[in-house]
Amino acid sequence: MGDRTSIQENQIFKLSLLLPAEELALMQEEQREEGAISPATYDVYVGAAGGYLACGFVVILFLLAEGVRVFNYWWLAVWLGAGDGNPVSSLISTSVWELMKDFCSELVSTKMQL
Repeated sequence: MGDRTSIQENQIFKLSLLLPAEELALMQEEQREEGAISPATYDVYVGAAGGYLACGFVVILFLLAEGVRVFNYWWLAVWLGAGDGNPVSSLISTSVWELMKDFCSELVSTKMQL
């Protein structure tokens, strides 16, 4: 065992004669680049996430989930509007401006009654 340690120390000593001290240090100054992120960096991230096919699949699933959520809110509004006797087609064709106008007129009439 002692013979092996002396061989390793001898190799380290020889290496220290060949390499600069900065390369042999245990801790080195960290270097960083400035500017825009290179496409190669994005490629590394996509590769670590499973590749372009897996990332594309995740993006499609996200868009599908958001689309379902928006459709859910829209259908809930249509369904609730149809429950009070309003026809569905009038709720769909009602613009935001008309809804705000009706809301403000009801708000004003309620304040005048007080």
